Amino acid sequence: MIQMDIPAAFVCSQIFAYSGREWLAKEPVSWSGRYTALAACFALGVIGACGVYLYSGWTEWEMMYWSSFVQMNTANFGNYWLALVAPLFIAALGFCGMWGFRLAHGFIAAGKPKNVLVALWIGTAISLGTVLLTPSAPFLVGHYADYHAYVNEALRSPSPWSYGIFHVGGWTGCWPFAASADHLAQFHLITFFGLRFFVPWAIDIAIFVGSTVALSRWFKKPRQFRLTSAEGVLR
Repeated sequence: MIQMDIPAAFVCSQIFAYSGREWLAKEPVSWSGRYTALAACFALGVIGACGVYLYSGWTEWEMMYWSSFVQMNTANFGNYWLALVAPLFIAALGFCGMWGFRLAHGFIAAGKPKNVLVALWIGTAISLGTVLLTPSAPFLVGHYADYHAYVNEALRSPSPWSYGIFHVGGWTGCWPFAASADHLAQFHLITFFGLRFFVPWAIDIAIFVGSTVALSRWFKKPRQFRLTSAEGVLR
């Protein structure tokens, strides 16, 4: 989800900096430093690629049905608001990757590495917290109008549980395993765990998690990969 991915870029850059805190303390803090650039490249090349993949295939789900402007609309030769999302998303990822690493590096250079952990957990809370704004949305995959019609129909029904929907105060959640297949088909929806969606999503997440772990390990022992300026060879 794009709403999660942007703060996730900040979080990942914090993880990378904290992983290399022992040697980063001796490196100059810079917006244009190679390690800051590496964090930005990760945000663009990994998080960006994974996010754009899901955005391209399941646009309205990826935006969590927050606004009607995310509707796929070809009747007017496209939706220019929707078209703006991808470049703005990529730009935001690059900025958060750079800013997150620069902030963490500054804490480390100042001898305050614990502040990195605080920033990391704040970023994680923001990323995960966006899901709680529309807790039913992640579990129902389809189009904007169908999703909202389904939830509204469920809330009007004497048995919302047959739609997999439950309502607590102003909070509407979803338990997709309880949803009737007939109800879902009526509104052209599938659940998050439907193989047509879950398998590509799982591959996407595996790429993201695997790349994050690999680069974190690289940051722990980066000097064996660094090029010396005098010798021009790998240490």
